Amino acid sequence: MILNNSSLAAVVSHISEPFAVSDKTFVNQSWNYDTQQYDYTPSPATLYVPIGTKEKYEALSGWTQFAKIEEGEPAEMKIGYLRYSYVTGGSTATVIQDESYKELTAVTIPSTITIGDRSYQVTAIDDYAFAYCLKLVALTLSEGLQSIGKNAFASNGFSELTFPSTLRSIGDNAFINCTQIKTLVIPEGVETIGYRTFAYMWDLKYLELPSTLKEIGEGVVESSSDLTSVVSHITEPFAVSDNTFASSSATLYVPIGTKAKYEALSGWTQFAEIVEGEPEPDGIISIKNEKINKKSETSAGAWYNLQGIQVSKPQKGVYLRNHKKYFSK
Repeated sequence: MILNNSSLAAVVSHISEPFAVSDKTFVNQSWNYDTQQYDYTPSPATLYVPIGTKEKYEALSGWTQFAKIEEGEPAEMKIGYLRYSYVTGGSTATVIQDESYKELTAVTIPSTITIGDRSYQVTAIDDYAFAYCLKLVALTLSEGLQSIGKNAFASNGFSELTFPSTLRSIGDNAFINCTQIKTLVIPEGVETIGYRTFAYMWDLKYLELPSTLKEIGEGVVESSSDLTSVVSHITEPFAVSDNTFASSSATLYVPIGTKAKYEALSGWTQFAEIVEGEPEPDGIISIKNEKINKKSETSAGAWYNLQGIQVSKPQKGVYLRNHKKYFSK
């Protein structure tokens, strides 16, 4: 039995005592014209098995040709106005698409749901779950949420968005064309931001990136033309595509002492300028007292107070350097 179905998502087995099967039983088969023979690849599906039997299946190589094995059965249920997918006997649930969402004006994603006598933590929002819900103007994401799928909130109407501290990934196009959002602060803990995630946010002016970020997709702020400030807390910047922030007119603010690292990576040089520190709401750059004493800072230019008198190091207040204002807290 060769599946030959790359779109297959689930296989449910009720066999409590699994038997040995060939390693090619559940693989996908495709003809390779270069080698003139068949290629075999593992199935992209999840295998669901009776509770308490996962180890038995994992001990037989023919049953391990799936993307993963989970105990329980896949199920769906609508609770209140939200629909969830979950695995019976599992502990997590995902918010999935439902046609009734098109009429919603406000949504709160809960931390947990209860089905029967079992609680499930809501850890994910599925791909396209709330895409094109044009009436949706208020969104609350509760703690516990870990991932937001691709196009999950494409073309929604809310103007404010706060992410939970538990979030780890935001998918491709997740918030594309959410045109009324002005400020986005991505929390510490997030590691992945997908392709064009915040594109076509015409009112977006401020974007803050966490130190934990490891991957940013191309065109992440494409056509978000009002963007003026991107604040990165990444102390060891990684390479990104030149198209990630292509031709942005915004200023990139980076941790003190890291400007040269960013300038060495062409994908980070697509901003109007790179500045060390953080912008204050009025455009004054914030600096930290414990950093400005370092020798590496002295080569960046002399400090002056607002009376034009040179100082060895700023205390609290506003100071000038290289025609820019800095605020020392």
